[in-house]
Amino acid sequence: MKSLVLLILLTLTFTLCHAQTDTITIRHSTMSTQLFMNDKQLNLKALKKYVQDDAQAQKEYNKGMTSTVFAFIFGSVGGTIVCTDFARAVVTSRDIQPGTIIAGLAVAAISIPFAINSSKHYRRAATLYNKSRHKTGRIYGGNELRFVGIANSFGIRYSFR
Repeated sequence: MKSLVLLILLTLTFTLCHAQTDTITIRHSTMSTQLFMNDKQLNLKALKKYVQDDAQAQKEYNKGMTSTVFAFIFGSVGGTIVCTDFARAVVTSRDIQPGTIIAGLAVAAISIPFAINSSKHYRRAATLYNKSRHKTGRIYGGNELRFVGIANSFGIRYSFR
């Protein structure tokens, strides 16, 4: 009986240790949202690899990637306009054109809503991934713990996948 209790405790401990390995945790900082799995930060390629099995999470990831591309384009164009005007003023010793600077900052400011939107979509993709892992029971890494009854006794079956 002691060995059975010890086996149950050992199995439950092993199963609970795996419970945290397949979820993506979302940490909010002042200026960004960071995604972690197993205390390692995920980049966008790793997030894409994890969400490819879930159609809704994949759709949210794709929306986030589209927003990221637009944010990059508008931010780059706006920054280039501003920096070009500053460099031209330094090299040619002429005055800085305030209209050009304002136009460059306005184009760069357009990228801010796109960046916020992309972060929102990546968070949703991670949340949908976590929900699908809980719903399918794959949160334990695919391992399965079952209590089975056989004729006049009972047992525990633990299967690895």
